Amino acid sequence: MGIRMVLWQNTLEMIRERPLLGSGTGSFGAAYRQKVAGQSGWRAENLSSDPHNQYLKIAAEHGLVGLAVFLWLIVSAFRQPSASPYRLLGLGVLLAWCATSLFSSHFSTFSEGSFIALWCGAMLARETEDRPGGDG
Repeated sequence: MGIRMVLWQNTLEMIRERPLLGSGTGSFGAAYRQKVAGQSGWRAENLSSDPHNQYLKIAAEHGLVGLAVFLWLIVSAFRQPSASPYRLLGLGVLLAWCATSLFSSHFSTFSEGSFIALWCGAMLARETEDRPGGDG
């Protein structure tokens, strides 16, 4: 847990340095290396391309504007009307992912990020009255 606290502290400093727009998409690893370049000891030797916190990673790469957009996307998913039981399944998994993303970067890893996008898209999709091949 000690290394995560160091990662989070350094990431918070990175956010303070570029609060509005961050360092850029996919730039966390390079920006983190620059941040710890002058430090010594194990804190500087443990370079990372992921702070193990999705929200800090988004804020570091995309700034507080990007974090606000990401959080609005999550809020929008919870406001999306969809049929039961799919809504419960979609929101349950999304809520679990949001909670565990405090300690991991699920949304930005390829396999997990792709899965949650597909899962929420399928479970939270609206049903329409007009069905293909129907009379409507």
